[in-house]
Amino acid sequence: MPGSKVLGENIAEEFIKGYDIVVMENHGVCIGAGSMFEAFMRFETLESCAALNLNARKLGEPKSLQDSELNLTIQREHLIMDEFVPKKHSSEECAARRDMITLIRRSYKQKLFGSTQGTYSMRLSDGSFLITPFGDDRAYMDERDLVLIKNKNPPALPGGSCAQQ
Repeated sequence: MPGSKVLGENIAEEFIKGYDIVVMENHGVCIGAGSMFEAFMRFETLESCAALNLNARKLGEPKSLQDSELNLTIQREHLIMDEFVPKKHSSEECAARRDMITLIRRSYKQKLFGSTQGTYSMRLSDGSFLITPFGDDRAYMDERDLVLIKNKNPPALPGGSCAQQ
């Protein structure tokens, strides 16, 4: 029953199990998060995934990822790297950052990206590359948020400014 104590208890049980989103048949969705902004990002991601699933079914039966593939984003063990902060950025890197942010914002406005969905990367002439960070809202990214992966070394922390060069 909507608004009932039993419904609230059922939702709470799922959150206790570690779920952040509870989809209720004939009731809607409950999302748990540390802030309204984080809850919105989760809801936007859920909505986008539901739309993708519906559209994919028009083409055939979608194939689900294996648990081991899904767990990569949870465990993030494959991403353990030392961090570095570059003291300056080349003019090529600054131009690439500007171009990428322009395209990321366009993609977001065209609904090709969601808040945390979608990845852009660009290889630079020295072999390094820029990539969108994991979990950051694409609607609010700027040039400083892009991550630099350099010469098989760890990613640069977001920060630094191209405008100062």
